[in-house]
Amino acid sequence: MTFIKIPYVASNDSIDRETVISGIRALNISEDAKYNTFEAIYNVVPDGVLMDDNEPDEIMSLERFLRRYRIPHHQSKTL
Repeated sequence: MTFIKIPYVASNDSIDRETVISGIRALNISEDAKYNTFEAIYNVVPDGVLMDDNEPDEIMSLERFLRRYRIPHHQSKTL
């Protein structure tokens, strides 16, 4: 499993929520991952998204989305 940590930072609040919602909806990731992504961007908890290593395209698409909006994040492997 891969954990994409998305720490909450105050600058995330300046990103338009509707734009983020539209972008997240367009991602080909699970509904739980979409929900956790939105919550992590705008709230302290959850602080990231757990993704399946067998779906590298989903991980890459989420990271591209986060980079596009300059949302801080980093990836780590979990056991």
